[in-house]
Amino acid sequence: MSNPVLDPYRIDDYHESNLVNNYQIRSGQFILPVADSDISSDDSVVVVKAHRGYRVRELSFKSLKRGSPPVIPKPTDEGTFKFINGSVMMPHPTVTADGGFLWAAETLYTFVEKTSDPITSGFVIGSMPWAYQKQLDNLAIASYFIPGTPKSVIQAGQGPKVGYVLAIGLNSNQANWSYTEPSYFPTNLLSGAMVVGPDAYPQQV
Repeated sequence: MSNPVLDPYRIDDYHESNLVNNYQIRSGQFILPVADSDISSDDSVVVVKAHRGYRVRELSFKSLKRGSPPVIPKPTDEGTFKFINGSVMMPHPTVTADGGFLWAAETLYTFVEKTSDPITSGFVIGSMPWAYQKQLDNLAIASYFIPGTPKSVIQAGQGPKVGYVLAIGLNSNQANWSYTEPSYFPTNLLSGAMVVGPDAYPQQV
């Protein structure tokens, strides 16, 4: 009997995969406390704009795979993301009951995103080493061009482009609203009401 072909992208061989994005939004602003006698309003601080905003993205990935090493994120510049530094941890593989190997890997990378609009461009959150069927079904949408598409989305690849198109004109309060692109978090799901409270509740629980 011939040995099976080992495919590093085969989802069934992955016992564990966890991809996490931590975006730090740097607005370029800082605060200066002021004395009561120096200001006519009730403000206790002055907010000063020092530079344009940008985002720092920490991308962590942890995976456990049998047969062959897992696919891991590449520590390099991609799209609008400039690689700054990172780490890769690779424990020595362990032997499984069938004589094969169980491979593990963890990565933690820091990127700076070269974008002039750190709020309204949404969030590119990457992809697993495999594609879900819904992603394959949506690939045709990536050929559409929407004026005003953020640079970070245009340069990120098909997945975020699909996500941006799917989110245009859609609202999370619609009963039939469905969002099916896991590599992009759309900006129209950012809610100021979740910071200060809504004027009217959109949905009763």
